Amino acid sequence: MTGEQVVRILDETVDWYRTLGAQQQSATQPSDLLILYANRQIADRAIGLAFEIARANAELLSSEADVAQKAAADAASSPQALQRVQQQLDGRRAEIQAEIASTQRRLAAAPKAQGAEVQTRISGCKASSTS
Repeated sequence: MTGEQVVRILDETVDWYRTLGAQQQSATQPSDLLILYANRQIADRAIGLAFEIARANAELLSSEADVAQKAAADAASSPQALQRVQQQLDGRRAEIQAEIASTQRRLAAAPKAQGAEVQTRISGCKASSTS
């Protein structure tokens, strides 16, 4: 169960438990009081079980979250994961260097008026490749 499901079940159980108050107010005969007493015992046990289940599920969800977090940390630090990240960074660096080279060629061929704009673009590419 998810945390939301556990909370929803507890809410429903507590709402159900509160209906005993209405039964108590309408109980006027001795037989009604005996039924109310039996219902109260059952309700107390049901509430206890609902909270035991909620605690067990909370512990389970917590341990699952810990395991998932540890697995993610292990996967992120594994040599294969680090190698994949390195390859992605190398690919991005190559793309940026190719863009810089292309822009420098356009700068060399561009008229002086456009040269300043192209030079600004080259500066921006160099700044992003060094960071």
